[in-house]
Amino acid sequence: MVNFNRVDQLIQLYINKNIDIYNGADLIKKDILTLKRTSFNIDHFKIKLLIGYEQFEEQLTNLIKRNPLPEDIVAYNFGLYQTSGEFHLYITGSRDWSYEDEDWATNNDYFPEENLSGNSLYRKIYRDWRTSNDLGLFLSIVSTVMLVNTYITKNPDMLPNKAVFATGFDDGDLYTFRNPLTNVY
Repeated sequence: MVNFNRVDQLIQLYINKNIDIYNGADLIKKDILTLKRTSFNIDHFKIKLLIGYEQFEEQLTNLIKRNPLPEDIVAYNFGLYQTSGEFHLYITGSRDWSYEDEDWATNNDYFPEENLSGNSLYRKIYRDWRTSNDLGLFLSIVSTVMLVNTYITKNPDMLPNKAVFATGFDDGDLYTFRNPLTNVY
């Protein structure tokens, strides 16, 4: 059974820090112990995170080159959804954003037909989720934050620095993790 309150608290704790693929696994290591199954290996996760980032960076760069970002987009959602055997990631953009109303993420003012699927990191997280829903939910959200934060740092000209960024599952909560309007990074 998923302890949504505990997972939500941990997600909120880490998305308010400037986590990326270089510091994230070490930062979450202590709290992973409260969510993990006995066979989870943080060092193996670090390796998958680095490999997953390389795949993400290539996919997102190619996607943006084929589907340029409109200048009037103020918020981006890196949405997650589940199919049999894997979690998938996609990007959407909105010309509107509201702190009080998460429906901005469904505006789809920027919605390329291709998505960011096929990432080995999300396949691993899906396997973790199948044996520990708490761990899989936490890792999927926090890993997405780490990937995007790293991408923005390494590729400052690809995504607008003044935009709001969020992530979450299509049927779940939306987590804003970069918001220049409230100085949350």
